Amino acid sequence: MFKKTLVAMTVVGMSNAAMGAVTVASATLAPTPQRITTDPAFSSSALTATFNANYAVGDTISIALSHPVDATQVFATTAIATGTNNCTNNGDTMSVTYAGYAAATNTVTYTVNQATARTLGCPIAFPAIKFDGAVAAAADTITASFTTSKGFGTLEATATPYKVIDVAATQYTVTIGTPLNGIIDVSKQRYEFTAGTNDVVTATLANSGTSAATFSQLQATSTMTVTGDFSWAKVTSAAGVVTYPGVGLTGVGTGLTVTDTSATWVAPTASAYVLTLTPQAKALGVVLPKTGFALSTAVAYKKVAADTTVLSSAVASTAGAWTLNGASITAYGMPNSASTENFLWVANTGTEEGAISVDVTCDGVTTTGIVAGTATAKTNVRISSIVQNAVDAAGTCAATSRYDASVTVNAPVANIALSAGYKVTAADGATDRLTLETSDSLD
Repeated sequence: MFKKTLVAMTVVGMSNAAMGAVTVASATLAPTPQRITTDPAFSSSALTATFNANYAVGDTISIALSHPVDATQVFATTAIATGTNNCTNNGDTMSVTYAGYAAATNTVTYTVNQATARTLGCPIAFPAIKFDGAVAAAADTITASFTTSKGFGTLEATATPYKVIDVAATQYTVTIGTPLNGIIDVSKQRYEFTAGTNDVVTATLANSGTSAATFSQLQATSTMTVTGDFSWAKVTSAAGVVTYPGVGLTGVGTGLTVTDTSATWVAPTASAYVLTLTPQAKALGVVLPKTGFALSTAVAYKKVAADTTVLSSAVASTAGAWTLNGASITAYGMPNSASTENFLWVANTGTEEGAISVDVTCDGVTTTGIVAGTATAKTNVRISSIVQNAVDAAGTCAATSRYDASVTVNAPVANIALSAGYKVTAADGATDRLTLETSDSLD
């Protein structure tokens, strides 16, 4: 919805009168949405229009706005005189007074109350206009169009609406320069990565500007949170004190707090923050998990520095993932029924054995970490009964449902195959055997 910051622009209108056209040369304000969304009344800059025709007392100048003015807008009734330029240098001048605002058409009208015989080139600086901040942010662009009249139709007009407010891009962004991308080595029992001794994610908080007029003010209480599986780093002392020595933070971040599922810290400034994950799994006897990581940033800011209210803007980012260089295959649609007998076999054609673990998803619930034995070298291992017993124990899969079984083997992926199916025994003793698809067979 929000566009990139636009520079101030001049709109030159076309006229159906021979004398010329109205030109507008004011600054187009480009506030960020964070600066104005909660602002009850955000003001445009003054609208300086130069008129290129001769006007007389009683002629009208109308400003049609694309959106309604704020309820707090007060139009001054004091006459507005021509500003200094070639017009006044030549002894020419005119002035206008406020004549009314038509809410139905969002139009402000002024009338000429004084004018010399020649007004060609005379500029008038119309006061700033207030708009509701939320309305302006949602609109993205608010425009004004000028038309003038001598009572018998349009004398001058702007052919293209002038942009009074052009909302800029979101003020706060987070970029992931280095995502987490560790590959867990199954040949090392999933205790280490295939390359490197640690993995890092670099997240950079950026603030596009600080000007109080058009930018909100970043506060030192912003936070960043990486979610994922951090249980591999958990250490519990004999006294029951829990620490996560494998998780560290560098940069200006403070207050790192780690749990089994998240790492959170305070990000006080717009800068880079580096979270380093160093495997402790071998010493702890816990395998490294295949897991994705996500970063959520809660940016704390004030609309203006003097405000007492601190607002928050959420920024979501993908922070990477850990993968295995071993096998991870899913069997789809395993029936959870007493009238069927399931088949789930793991074949290992290599010379390296690997532990088997299974995650089961059924009825929207995932049961993780089912220990299903070992895929011995040059062997086929049936694991269907182990998996089914775990499903029964979890009790989250209805008797008429089917489940997907994601099988992970700590052995080279090229050596592992998974086959799945089930047998149905009819009342007359006849049996039907059906083969099920796996992620490998579908590939």
